[in-house]
Amino acid sequence: TTGAILFGDRSRLLGFDAFEHPVALQLGGSDPDNVTLTVIHALQQVGIDDMEAVVIVGASNPHLPSLQDAVRSSSLPIRLLSDVQSMPEWMAWADVLVSGGGITCWEAAFMGLPALTLSLAPNQRANAQSLHRAGVAVNAGEAEQITASVLADLLATLCQDLHQRLALSQNGRKLVDGQGTARLLSIMTGLEGRVLDERYVQLREATLEDALPVWRLANDPVVRQYSFHPEPIPLPHHLEWYQEKVTADDTCFWVVEYSGVLAAQIRYDRIDAETIEVHLAVVPAFRGKGLGSKMLAMTWKQACQRLQARRVIGTVFQQNTPSLRTFVKAGFRQVQIVEKYGHRCVIFARAYEEEEEK
Repeated sequence: TTGAILFGDRSRLLGFDAFEHPVALQLGGSDPDNVTLTVIHALQQVGIDDMEAVVIVGASNPHLPSLQDAVRSSSLPIRLLSDVQSMPEWMAWADVLVSGGGITCWEAAFMGLPALTLSLAPNQRANAQSLHRAGVAVNAGEAEQITASVLADLLATLCQDLHQRLALSQNGRKLVDGQGTARLLSIMTGLEGRVLDERYVQLREATLEDALPVWRLANDPVVRQYSFHPEPIPLPHHLEWYQEKVTADDTCFWVVEYSGVLAAQIRYDRIDAETIEVHLAVVPAFRGKGLGSKMLAMTWKQACQRLQARRVIGTVFQQNTPSLRTFVKAGFRQVQIVEKYGHRCVIFARAYEEEEEK
């Protein structure tokens, strides 16, 4: 691993004192372009008192002699280490990380280590941009284009902004909590059975962050097949529609997650003063496990209460046997068969007043 880690006294680093300015820097790979040297030059321009730096380079780094010369001539105390095997320990001491956009970013996020990322290769660019949008790291751009002075300014700003560092740290731990393997195993186990483990099923309100997975589900071939408008939905149209729906006063919108993965969505729209209509879809891998009927049972009363409706209706293509079963299993009754947009449809309904009387 190639990189640079800056750290100071343990209590100063871990105590998050408002006046401290600790930094951590790490770059990955063999560093063929000697970005580490640019980082060393940047460290000397940061202008933060009492900063100590440890630069860690991989065993295959071809620029070790030039790095040794730069460290010896540096006005900032810098230690140069090679082929270190205990990177988590250095990350635990650090307060800010400057890293390539590879896997180290995820390790830093788990450690709660705020990061300033440099894209060392084209395949790191999307990762660095995504982490920036997620509030986990600050994207410094392309390593080959960054100058020492620009990098120094970014470092100084991040080091001296305690609130930003705390936010990056908290977002990182939230994004990478170390439970990914357990979640993956629970999903794989759940998909093998006929019924999902309820411990991992979570219903929550839909948010703007769910726009893309909901769009992918809406464009699933089976979902489109049983829609009145079966053509694929363009993403710009979906995003405009979705933002309106999740903020509308006459709509209730939920998603169901299984071990943190979006598995289904359900939406209720007001169609008149007393009636709301339900629309739902389940991700292909989670179909046939009773999730649709469970989701209906969990939400229909809440939707009536929130939207002050007296009944819920659902429209299902007559040939869509799985959806017909979903409504029946959830306690809805068939009230009508109609022709709609050239399709023979079954109308299901459930009255909230009747349930209240029971």
